Amino acid sequence: MEELLSPKELSNLLKVSKPWPYVMVKRGLLPCYKMGKVIRFRVSDIESFLERSRVERRV
Repeated sequence: MEELLSPKELSNLLKVSKPWPYVMVKRGLLPCYKMGKVIRFRVSDIESFLERSRVERRV
């Protein structure tokens, strides 16, 4: 089974604010697993999100 991250772990990993994971979920931009009131994020889903969010620099 793939590793799951808590919102706190995700925000620390990406160096973003604590509410950021919740905002991305609410906007429908970041998939998560919800177990009762607890949400978790799959590492591969985070990698896919980051790849989709990548901006190519024009020269």
